[in-house]
Amino acid sequence: LLLLPFSQPVSGQEKPLFTFGVMTDVQYADRDNAGSRYYRSSIGKLDEAVKVFNRENVAFVLHLGDFINDKIQSFDTLLQITGRLQMPFYLLSGNHEFGVNPGEKAGVMKLMGLAEQSYRSFSRDGWRFLLLDGYETGLRRQETGSREYEKNRKILEHMKSAGAVNAFDWNGGMSNKQIRWMKRNLNNAGRKEEKVILCCHWPLTPENTPEL
Repeated sequence: LLLLPFSQPVSGQEKPLFTFGVMTDVQYADRDNAGSRYYRSSIGKLDEAVKVFNRENVAFVLHLGDFINDKIQSFDTLLQITGRLQMPFYLLSGNHEFGVNPGEKAGVMKLMGLAEQSYRSFSRDGWRFLLLDGYETGLRRQETGSREYEKNRKILEHMKSAGAVNAFDWNGGMSNKQIRWMKRNLNNAGRKEEKVILCCHWPLTPENTPEL
């Protein structure tokens, strides 16, 4: 849970332009604890976070992936809680959202509000936020046996044969189309002298690590 104020100097003092909230890896599941993972405790923590964000009157809230652990029914429980937020709420995809049962993966994107477009951008007071889909080409994103699954499987096998340190079936990736979209947004932001925040479930850098 983070509250992030963005400021500019005003008459020698720092006056926040706006404040927004950030969460990640709620990873709720109706299952017993496993090691350091306390799946059912996520509900109480999320409820507390919603109350804090509402009390602080933040401009918007981001969740940076892994909202659920592995059951699509968990969305029903969590979205009832986040539905009490009094400001816009943006979900980004992680890998755990797609650990659901076969045949349910298309429904995940609908529940996250990402069925039409899985990556988005918006601007606020001189800041541009790019909400990236870091699991767009992830192997587990697609139904086993589908054309996209086979396409991504071949990419992963090629990466493994090349010795890529991030070649795991749980890892993500971005299509060339999304990368071109990101570059256009960065260029547009530069022309408008906007600062940019890239939001993603996976770190985009450094290279040579088991990341995106």
